[in-house]
Amino acid sequence: MKNLVYLLWMLILTACVGSRQSVAPITEVPIQYKEKIVERLVPVEIPADSAIVAALFACDSTNQVYLKELSEKKSGGQSNSAFKDGKLTYKLIIRHDTVFVQAKDSIIYKEIPVKVPVEVRVNFLTKWQGFQIVGFRVLAVALVLWLFLKYWKSKISKVFKTLLNLKN
Repeated sequence: MKNLVYLLWMLILTACVGSRQSVAPITEVPIQYKEKIVERLVPVEIPADSAIVAALFACDSTNQVYLKELSEKKSGGQSNSAFKDGKLTYKLIIRHDTVFVQAKDSIIYKEIPVKVPVEVRVNFLTKWQGFQIVGFRVLAVALVLWLFLKYWKSKISKVFKTLLNLKN
């Protein structure tokens, strides 16, 4: 009986060892930061050119009109001017040009960190602890049955003795 008590105490003391955890409760996905620089050419049209023409006409003694003076101001291009039969013809030849300007576009991709829940086992029993609990319960039931039978046996034997004494 003394050995059984020692065995029960050893089972009780070793069954209460705490479990170890090495799992983080929440992990965070790292932030991804990407920057993409795109260089491109942007077409820019040159605005229309302008020209100012000043002409000075004069008449001679035969009443003929002639061009005495011609002045012009222009922003670019070539011009043709002619005065024929009292008619002034002025042509400005302009090449419409498009200039390409280099531009840089930055595209930034950011991803928001996401918290990912991880399964955390808290206060769980190891296989050994579960085996000890089941074993202790079986031993406790066996001990209670053994004590009950011992008590029952002593009571029944007293009853039978008194019955046997009454018959004799």
